[in-house]
Amino acid sequence: MRGRLEAGGPPLADPIDRAVTTVVDMFLQLVDLAGVHLPKWAYPVGIAVLALALLPFRVKGERANTARRILLKASGAGSVAERDRLEAQAIAEVRDEPHGLLTIAAWAVEHGRYPLARHVLDTPSLKGHKERRRLLATMAGAAPLDADAITRAVLGDEADGAAGADTGDDQRPTQPTG
Repeated sequence: MRGRLEAGGPPLADPIDRAVTTVVDMFLQLVDLAGVHLPKWAYPVGIAVLALALLPFRVKGERANTARRILLKASGAGSVAERDRLEAQAIAEVRDEPHGLLTIAAWAVEHGRYPLARHVLDTPSLKGHKERRRLLATMAGAAPLDADAITRAVLGDEADGAAGADTGDDQRPTQPTG
């Protein structure tokens, strides 16, 4: 049963070929263990049906990628009118897909384009979405803190300028025992 696909041909040198062959062999073994005996033509038909079933998800992902490429082009646009036109085109590409709209909003927040992000996040199809709430909180909050700001917040004012400096005072206060 093992190596059914490898039996007739030369050994597979490509790691991807070996991985696919291993997965297919495992699937065929599971089908045999389940006691299902299908004709040889049923396997390619099953793969084709599975591919057709997954096609809508692939199309949605491709639309989100297209919108992202349009936004990248918009970021380098020479005029504000051109940038706005390209951003509107990106939104139109994914207008009915929450995943694509969230992709645009995340890109806009990441690049500081808050008006675009707010416009996209106000879309009715995103109301109540967890990622929408996260992006709105990111836009409402302060800028991310750097390491020095975190050190000052934790240690207080004495950390100003002394972060990382060696004072030579390695003694810790001791607790009285007993």
